[in-house]
Amino acid sequence: MTLTLPKRFLIRGFLTAALLIGIGERAAQACSDGASAAEQKFNATINCKLSDVQGMAIDYSALDSSWGPAGFNDACNPSLPFGKLMDAISLIGLAPHFQLGGFHDTIDYMNESRSTKSSYHGDFDLRFIQQGSTAAAEADSVTGRFLAKDYTALHCRVFNNPGGTVTVANAGVVGERAAVLVHEAWHHWQEAHGFPTGHEQGPTANCTAGGAACDSYFFHSPDSVLPDGSLSSQIGNLAVINKTESADPDYFHSPYQVMVEFTADIALLGNPDIIPIGVRREAVLVGNFHASSNFLNVVPFVIGTPQPFPPLVPRKP
Repeated sequence: MTLTLPKRFLIRGFLTAALLIGIGERAAQACSDGASAAEQKFNATINCKLSDVQGMAIDYSALDSSWGPAGFNDACNPSLPFGKLMDAISLIGLAPHFQLGGFHDTIDYMNESRSTKSSYHGDFDLRFIQQGSTAAAEADSVTGRFLAKDYTALHCRVFNNPGGTVTVANAGVVGERAAVLVHEAWHHWQEAHGFPTGHEQGPTANCTAGGAACDSYFFHSPDSVLPDGSLSSQIGNLAVINKTESADPDYFHSPYQVMVEFTADIALLGNPDIIPIGVRREAVLVGNFHASSNFLNVVPFVIGTPQPFPPLVPRKP
C-alpha cells in the first residue's frame, strides 16, 4: 500500500484504507529512537518544512506503507526513522557544487541516490523493514524482479540512536545513512547497466568485513581529468564508464566506492554554512571505516588526516 501525500502534505490525511489497517494514527515505534547531537543540530539548521518533505518523499519513493509506523506522521522529527531519512536526503543535497577539489558534484549524488527514474537507473521503491537479510544489515536492495518493482529496504541499524557525541564509526549517524542511500542506489545503477549487483564475500584479501561486503576500489583522484578533458567533479561525470584494457586505471565505481567518495566530499567540501562540524567529523569516521574494511585492494588515501585533497576553490557555474 502507498501512503498518499495531499496537496499541502497534511500527513494525517492518509487514505481511509490506510487508516483502517492502523497506519496513519499508530504511534511511531520502530528502532532505538533518538539522534546524535550532531544530527540534532543539523536538523535544526536545515529547518525542516513539510513542503520540503513532500518533494523528498516523492523523489525518493518513500511512500510505502512501511513508513507509517516509522514516523511518517511526524516527518521532521530527527529521533524517528522517517525524519532521519529526510535528514539524510537533505545532507546529500549539500555535497560540493561547482567546486574544485572534490570527487563529484551534489547534483550527481542527488540524481543517483533518488529512487525515481533518472539517467542512472529506473524507478524503485524505498521501504522500511526493521531487520534485513542478516542482523547486521543496514539495507538490502532487490533488483531484477520479474513483473514487480525493484526496491531498497532500509533497516534499524541506520536509524538506531548512536548516542550524544559520536567518536567511532556508527551506523546510526546521518553521514552513514546518507552514504547508504548513495551505496544502495548504485546497485540499481549496476542493474540498469548490466553489471553484477552483488559484493564479494569476505573477509578476503584486504577486505576485513564478513559476508557479502567487499568491493574493488577503482581509484581516481578528486577532480580527475577524464578522456574528454572534463573533470570527475563536473555534473554528469559520476555516471561515466571508462573501462580500459590498457595499463591506464579504469574510471569506474563500485557501491562502497561511491559511498566513500561521498563521505569524503561531505567531510571536506560540503556546504560549511549548513553542515555542522560534528556531522563532518562523523562523515570522516564512517568514510575511513569503510575505506579500511570493505575493499579488496588498499584505498590510497585517508579522509582528513591529514587532508589529502587540494583546498576548496570555488568554480563558477
